[in-house]
Amino acid sequence: MKNFFPTRAVALGILISAASAAILLQSSPSLADGSFSEGLKLYHQGRYEKALKIFKDLHDHQPSGSGKFQYFMALAEHHQGLEHPALMDLEGAIHTNPSLSFARNPGHVRSLHDRLVKAVEEGQSPLPAPHPTLFSPSRSEGSSHLPMLLLLLAVGGGLIFWALKKREKTQQASLSKDKQEMEETAERLMKAVDKLLEDKNYYLLDHPDRKAAVEAAFHALDPAYRNVLSILREPETPQTNWSERRNRFEAALEPVDQAILSIKNLLGESPASAPTASASSPGPEAGNTPPPPDAAPVGGDRCVFCGRDAREGRTVPLERQGKVAYARACPTCLAEMDQHYQQTGQYQPPAAFYSGGMPYMGGGLSFGDLMLLDWMTHEGHSDSPPVSMPESHAQGDWGGGGGFGREDREGGDHGGGDRS
Repeated sequence: MKNFFPTRAVALGILISAASAAILLQSSPSLADGSFSEGLKLYHQGRYEKALKIFKDLHDHQPSGSGKFQYFMALAEHHQGLEHPALMDLEGAIHTNPSLSFARNPGHVRSLHDRLVKAVEEGQSPLPAPHPTLFSPSRSEGSSHLPMLLLLLAVGGGLIFWALKKREKTQQASLSKDKQEMEETAERLMKAVDKLLEDKNYYLLDHPDRKAAVEAAFHALDPAYRNVLSILREPETPQTNWSERRNRFEAALEPVDQAILSIKNLLGESPASAPTASASSPGPEAGNTPPPPDAAPVGGDRCVFCGRDAREGRTVPLERQGKVAYARACPTCLAEMDQHYQQTGQYQPPAAFYSGGMPYMGGGLSFGDLMLLDWMTHEGHSDSPPVSMPESHAQGDWGGGGGFGREDREGGDHGGGDRS
């Protein structure tokens, strides 16, 4: 529908132009009946009545402005004995062109005028029948529809020009929209792939035995991902068909979406194998031997942000002043952090971290602050003596060490131990 009005305008402009041309042709019957040269030929053959008709048609529809047609009308009428209308037409020609340049012999014009005046005064010429050619000042200008026809032609041409310009702008806007949407989609895709690569690295820290499956999934993504980017980076020319390119781009996105979904499903799976002998249990409720003090996450099975039971959550890295601690986060806090990341593209602790962990409030410090300060002061040993906490502590310098929702382990310098 968006191209409907310009198309109608083009059709209307063409119709007006064609109608104007048709009217112009129809308004000039002398062009069909004969030309001025044909009128002269008939005049010299003595066929004055037909010659007069041609001269009259030329004067009525295509006045020359020189008085030439009226002059020859007067000659033809004079030969037919119509001195009165001949005198009227001759005086009209003289009034239009006082220089008498329409005749080769101006003296003949004056002589003819004198003879016609004398014949009319002496009554030698009968009164003519009503003659359409009457002498008047406006007669020299000629009665013609030519200005109106030219105006109609101009209007029709203007409508056609405007409609073509409108259609061109509409097409350019449509092409620009296709290009912009492709670029925006590619930008979101690249961010999603970058996040998957980060998730992969953290996932493999806790599940090195699944490296082969993860690598295979990413190898399946790579060619489809490169194909999408290659379509986007194709050179742009004035003849570029952005609609066709966008169709190819969207078709190339389908295998990418399938590969990304497979990777997400793989990274979201829990390990099928049972914990090893050196692995620690999720918490004291499991009934297993607690992990060594240097291998246990800060805060044990409690959520580092809100203090809730985090055995169903994940291990997350926390960093402050160059030191990294690993702690559990409950599903509620993880979901809140995930929602914030989807909205802003950045990781941020949940609101409970800034309002003071629910069961761990002391001096305005949240549970996360208390655990981190304890870990940094005593290097993670639970048997170290307690420290006195300040009454307040700035909380804005907390930074996520890689984002929520990623399983992680402390590193290779603690002798093993499952952080999950």
